[in-house]
Amino acid sequence: MPCEETSIIKRFCYDEYLRQNTQTIGADFYMKRLTLPGKREVTVRITDIGGAELNGQMLGNYLFNTNMIILVYDITNSESFDGMLQWIDRMVKLLERPPFVAILGNKSDMEHKRAVRLDKTQSFVEEFQLLSFLVSAKTIIEKYTENVRFCIICNYLSKIIPALQSRCTRFRFGPLAPEQILPRLNYVVDEEKDNRRRQKALLDLASGDMRKILNVLQSTWLAYKNVTEENVYTCVGHPLRTDIESIVKWLLNDDFKTTYNRLALQDIIIEVHKFVNRIEFPFDLLIDILDKMAEIEYRLSTGANENIQLTALISIFQQVKDVTPPENT
Repeated sequence: MPCEETSIIKRFCYDEYLRQNTQTIGADFYMKRLTLPGKREVTVRITDIGGAELNGQMLGNYLFNTNMIILVYDITNSESFDGMLQWIDRMVKLLERPPFVAILGNKSDMEHKRAVRLDKTQSFVEEFQLLSFLVSAKTIIEKYTENVRFCIICNYLSKIIPALQSRCTRFRFGPLAPEQILPRLNYVVDEEKDNRRRQKALLDLASGDMRKILNVLQSTWLAYKNVTEENVYTCVGHPLRTDIESIVKWLLNDDFKTTYNRLALQDIIIEVHKFVNRIEFPFDLLIDILDKMAEIEYRLSTGANENIQLTALISIFQQVKDVTPPENT
């Protein structure tokens, strides 16, 4: 791919990245002074050979007495990878004893657009006994790895591109237990001279996430100047436990039409799930209810129509009424 190697060389020598580079005609020459461990200084001389020189008369002169040859391809362009075979064939003809040869896959920051399969690269490297690396002329993470460590905090690791994941050590943190959260929460509440009685609502909403507890606490105070259970739930748009009790009562006792007009599914399905676990249904019936509710929750997460899923939820409990007599909950 034209200009791929030029972008990498300019990043290495001058720490600059240009979106557009002129195509190399013949060859360009670069130098960079490096200090190796032990304060040993060396000069690296780099010859940037243009793609048009593959069959040129000067190629043998450019390759003479080199310590290493690096071939560059674009991971988003399969043709640039296929062209490396021609370069290797040409080097074998020109050099009696080829030096170390490495291939660099440029644009590792665009892993999501990769066109060159990893298994294809691996087979190529093993066949010709080459060194292989993924790099990016655009990003400069590697420049600072000796004295800086990057930390990425995310909720969905799958959303991070593989190029970044490969440079990170991944740590997965589970939710905190209430006994781990309470000391810090009590400290914050005491410092703000607030009442500790609202801890239960905060713990229920946070599901072990300390950041969420502090954010909800702050937001509730800013909105209402009074942190009560009702204000906490209202601030985050979460149904009250009394609302959930009423909803389950409607599901188990009211007719289909009345129940349909009272519910907003996305807000209540998780809380209904928790409440249903506390009702003494026959074991087989409880398993069937939870299984169907899990299926509804999954369909909602994939973008299914809420009204259709709401009727599905109501139908579950309409079937329950046929098995068990209505009871006040």
